[in-house]
Amino acid sequence: MLTWLRNKLSGDTTLPAVIFIDIGYDCYQLCEALTQQKIAQPIAFIDEEPWSHLTKMQGAKLHYPNEILALSKKHPVQVVIKFTGLGWEPDPPTVGNLAKLKVHLLTLDPQNTLEQQLTALRAVLN
Repeated sequence: MLTWLRNKLSGDTTLPAVIFIDIGYDCYQLCEALTQQKIAQPIAFIDEEPWSHLTKMQGAKLHYPNEILALSKKHPVQVVIKFTGLGWEPDPPTVGNLAKLKVHLLTLDPQNTLEQQLTALRAVLN
């Protein structure tokens, strides 16, 4: 809490934190754009495969689905991003707990263009 307040008072321009569900091409492409355009900072990727746990992608570690709430509490996560039909699907209790933490679950259509996906994310972040 003190670090957050110190950063706010010092004018620190920390990017909003996001978590991605899945590690496929759609997530990679969107993460790359977010990083390059300085829209948001990826904190973690969620993947169910045991052989990828704690490896890094785009500077963020891969975690198991059961870690999503702890990660959302530990970091000031604003949005969890997933693509329709891809990756792990959060169950209703997880979605409810994310909402209690004021974390928005953004589900994007992989058929949309990258610009449409970025527009949807910007709308949630503002």
